[in-house]
Amino acid sequence: MIDFEQTYLHRKAVYRAIQQSQKVESEIAERIGKIAVRGKQELLLLLSAWLLELTSMAFVTEEEKAELQGMTQVSLEQWVQLQSVAKQIENDLKGAETAEKAAIGAFQKEAPFGSANKLFAAGERKVKIQGLQDDAAMKQKHRESLVIALRQNTAKRQDIGEQFFRGCLTQLDKLSSSRTFGKEATTILNRMTTEISKTWAGHQKQQTEEFVQMAGLVETLRVSYKDMPAALPQQGMTLPPPEQAKEEPQKDIKG
Repeated sequence: MIDFEQTYLHRKAVYRAIQQSQKVESEIAERIGKIAVRGKQELLLLLSAWLLELTSMAFVTEEEKAELQGMTQVSLEQWVQLQSVAKQIENDLKGAETAEKAAIGAFQKEAPFGSANKLFAAGERKVKIQGLQDDAAMKQKHRESLVIALRQNTAKRQDIGEQFFRGCLTQLDKLSSSRTFGKEATTILNRMTTEISKTWAGHQKQQTEEFVQMAGLVETLRVSYKDMPAALPQQGMTLPPPEQAKEEPQKDIKG
């Protein structure tokens, strides 16, 4: 005679085991993904530090130049030139900011109320106030033009940097064997691979234990179902799925 209550509990145990296995698989995938992201971040730091410090082609051999440009399609000469221009703009901007501040201070000293002072001034004083105002406006415009130039320069360098990073990170085999980054990149990749391998090995051990447990649960359920096709028509009953059944049957339905 079939024990429907026990069969239901066996089915529920199998469902729970499957759900737990799926949860563990998801967690492991997330952990491995985080390890890979950390490795990529380390590589990006390595590449960006080298690129930012590259201010002269004298620091790059012809072999390195050919290797990197072949891998990334980036003109290192253009990068160095943009770096040099950016540095000059930054220096000019500091001077322009100082000059603008001084010009505005001189105008405010002569005309503390701005246009109102100019309106009521006359003769040489009015001309002087106008000249100071024009000088402050000119220096402000010059400072703003430098800000725009630096912003445009930064945008170009960002485009080159992104292309450089993308070229390197999509060809890790070439990156790890390159003259410039080979040693550091290999160390990072080996560390990342080792951590992923350890994580996966631990998961495989746990997974093997879970599979053994699952096999036992499935076999128990199979035995419970062995005589089910013949018994159900005679008793006029069906077994509800676990998600619809209640934890405790309301009545004894044993045959």
